[in-house]
Amino acid sequence: MKAPLWIVFFGLFPAISSASQDSYELVLKQYDAKNSSLINSEDGQIDGERYLAVITKQEMGQLLTVFRRNSTRYIGVAQAELPDSPTSFSTVTIEKNSIFVETSFCHHGCTDARYQFKKIDRLFKLVGVESHGETWCSYYDEKNAPADCNNSVRFGSSYNLLSSTSICWFEIEPEGKAPSKLPKQYQPRGVQHKMTFSKVDLPLLDGFNPDKFSLPKSCYFDYKKRVHVYTPTP
Repeated sequence: MKAPLWIVFFGLFPAISSASQDSYELVLKQYDAKNSSLINSEDGQIDGERYLAVITKQEMGQLLTVFRRNSTRYIGVAQAELPDSPTSFSTVTIEKNSIFVETSFCHHGCTDARYQFKKIDRLFKLVGVESHGETWCSYYDEKNAPADCNNSVRFGSSYNLLSSTSICWFEIEPEGKAPSKLPKQYQPRGVQHKMTFSKVDLPLLDGFNPDKFSLPKSCYFDYKKRVHVYTPTP
């Protein structure tokens, strides 16, 4: 059986070394110049302080850089690697006292993932992960789906790392039926499974890489709506 796309791009990755001051200054220059290396940027308030988040194109790929604004200048506080391929795209937003990093990847369907970072003990740490995917049943589950299946399937998950709880979900769109209203992107629907997992150390935004991050426990449904749970081996 082919695993759902959202499971494929999670792996384990240690934090990269701290960014140099030169690296932060380079990103600020790219942001000020608004040249082709600037992919996305957002500024906003977090816990009463002003922050700037910038995604730029670098030699090693896409780079997220976060700055805190003091009375006179921007101070670099974190950098993270983001997926870099012709079929992937990343954005950053600042809202709800958090930094949200969203990545999109398309291959036999499309999968979106959103990572929420909050300031804890003066450091930005990962507190939530959400995913949403859509593909055809033949790509989603080659073993269980009928060979002539032409149904669209949607699937996703939502993780709260602070409460050590998660939910995965799955729905099949009836063949030939056009959805009357597209649901919210990360809204759980269809068949669902809730889980708890052991408390984990919250990953830092500084050095984070979503392509090489491993969830503590995962679940998904096959085409026959049977749930499968996977716990990584330590």
